[in-house]
This record gives sequence, C-alpha cells and structure tokens, in this order.
Amino acid sequence: MPPSPASTPTTARSPPSTTTAPRCGCRPTTSTPDTSSTATPSPATTQGLTVHHTYTLGSPDLYREWGYVALSRGRHTNRLYLTDTTDLDDQLRQHHHEPADDPHRRLTAALNRSRAHTPVADVADLGTRIRRLEQHLHRPDIRHALDLDAHRQQLADRRDQQRRLADATRRQLDELPATPLPRHRRQRQQLVAQHDTAQRHAGELDQAIAAADEQLARLPDPTLIGRERARLVALNSELRDEAARAVASYRRRPPAWLVDALGPPPTDPTIHPHWTAAAEAIVRHRRRWNITHPTRALGARPTSPTQSDEQRQLTRNINDLRTAIANDERRQRTSQRVLTR
Repeated sequence: MPPSPASTPTTARSPPSTTTAPRCGCRPTTSTPDTSSTATPSPATTQGLTVHHTYTLGSPDLYREWGYVALSRGRHTNRLYLTDTTDLDDQLRQHHHEPADDPHRRLTAALNRSRAHTPVADVADLGTRIRRLEQHLHRPDIRHALDLDAHRQQLADRRDQQRRLADATRRQLDELPATPLPRHRRQRQQLVAQHDTAQRHAGELDQAIAAADEQLARLPDPTLIGRERARLVALNSELRDEAARAVASYRRRPPAWLVDALGPPPTDPTIHPHWTAAAEAIVRHRRRWNITHPTRALGARPTSPTQSDEQRQLTRNINDLRTAIANDERRQRTSQRVLTR
C-alpha cells in the first residue's frame, strides 16, 4: 500500500533553479490509451484524466482545487514531492536571523488556499464540466456496462449462495454414520440430491458470469465509471457551495434578476430560509447552464429537455414561494389591524 501523498509527502533536497518543472508528471506503466500523457497538464486538461501513477511537484503556485485534481488522477499511486532548500536558505537566514521554513508547513498553507472565488470563467467552466460529464455518463454503452455489472453481481451472489448450500450439505453428509440405518440412508439420498443440485446451479451460474465478463470486456470499465460518477457528485457539491456563497453575498444588494423572480429578501425569519433555498436553486441553475441574462433569472429559452424540466420545476418552486410570502404579508397586515383596534 503506497503512502498517502497528502500525509507523507516525499521531500527532495535540491538547489534553487530557474527551470520550470511540470506540476504533475504522469508516467504510465503500460501503453493503454488512457495513460499516455507526458506533457505538462493544466488543471482543466487533467480534470478528466486517469493514469496509473501521478507525480506532483508541490510548487509555490499549488492551491486546494489543483491539489485535489493532481492527487486524484492516479489509479494505483499518487505521489507528492516537495523541494527542500533549507541548507541553502540557512546561509541567507543566518544574516537576517529568520526562522527556518518547514516545507510541510508550506504545503499545508498551499492546500488550504482556495481559488474558488476568483475567476468567473472557472464558475462557467464548472457548469460546462458537469453537463459534459452527465452527457458522458448517459451514453448507452456506459449505462449498459453499469446494468450488466449489476446483473453480474447478482449472479455472483446467487452462485456464492449455492456454493454455501453445497458445503453445508457436504458437512451434513460427513456427519452421518458410516453404517447408516434405513432412515439414515434416506437422509443421505436427500442430502446427496441437494448437494448435486446446488453444485449444478453453481456451475450454471459460473457460466453465466463468464459470459457477462466476456461482454464487460468490450464495454467501459465499471470501476472507472464509478469514479466518474463520484467526480460528478463532487462537482455538484462544489456547485452547491458556490451558489450558497453567492446568495450569502446577495443579502444586502441582490441582483435584478433575483429580485424579479423572488422579490427582495423577506424579513420574516420563517420565510427567509425558503427564500434562500429558492435563490440558491436559481443560482445553481444559472451557473449550471451558463445563464447570464441580466433580468430573467432562468434565462430566455432552454436549450435542452433537461434544462426545460429544471426550469419547470424551478418555476413551480418560485410560484409556491411567492404565494407563501404573500400569505405571510396578508397575515401580518391582518394582525396589525387587529392590534390597532
């Protein structure tokens, strides 16, 4: 089991150099198509890459999102290297009396630094990556691979059950006396029949599993598909976090398209969480589909059936929220009139 790259990085001692080293070097162990990468990748190009091993240099421009991408591409190992120039730097610090810098502390600080707030293009790219990955996972061959893999697992479970049944009947046969009585002979005959039936069923299931494996060999690897689905979950979680941060920044001055859709943020503490949830859903929708319309919260016209379905659901949620806010305002006016009387 290789050491965890995040917890036990490899420290290399080397003098300072002006040569720019690649931030992630990927050396494949085989010549399979998905591991042929020797160029210096960027965070965007490495996002969908899967290789056998990754080698990441902990350079000063490392940050949290790029570190996650670089250290999650390797199928077998992910290694992180740090450059330790303590011996050379100490000669300079002796004159200035500066404390020695710990490379592990620099690495921790770099991985705690996030660039989630900075580029608007990255937010748009997040929605594009989610849509492309969803489109990829909805390919017929990928869905067929997942269905066939689930069917193979069911066959394997049934085969293991038949094998356990055969083993249990074999143990019962061994426990019978060597010179059985007539009733023992009948019991032995029944156990032999059960054992033979279980063995036959297990053999038939082995053949079905072999046929499924033969089909799976011509389809995308279900293990890699599972990793892609996990990456989609992570991207959607990142999108939710981005939407929550955006809505939190809108509390004082929400944009025109959000006020037009939901009205201003309500002051009633019972209604405000519903307004926030609806606002976050709208922001997620806009960033997922790269909507930039200045006045229409859901954009001008949907470009796909999936986007159209999401818009219809959001429209229903918006109408329900507006109705709840109107009813709450009506109750407040009624209670004020009662108090004034």
